[in-house]
Amino acid sequence: MAYFERLKRWLRSEGPEPVLSCLRAQLGRVPKKGPGNKGRRTRLSDAIRYISKRVELMPYRQQREEGLEIASGAVESAMRQVVAIRFHGPGMRWGGYRAQSLLTLLCLR
Repeated sequence: MAYFERLKRWLRSEGPEPVLSCLRAQLGRVPKKGPGNKGRRTRLSDAIRYISKRVELMPYRQQREEGLEIASGAVESAMRQVVAIRFHGPGMRWGGYRAQSLLTLLCLR
């Protein structure tokens, strides 16, 4: 578990490429045969595939240098405030098209 916490910190500070290199090296060190190795190799391969598909979504180092937040809490809170409170008031009924139109206007504001 400490290994993955270290990789997670590294991902945030250095970006996905060094983490992918480390995971690929780790995968290369796991023998193809032996007890438990198939599961280890599968988990490492899954992690490599997951991160590889999302490299462009993880510019954490650049975002930190620009002073941007990389957490999703602010977005989740805004969604709750904008969508849940505005659209789920007493007696409110919204069709899909009208709700989307109002949501677009609220987001632009």
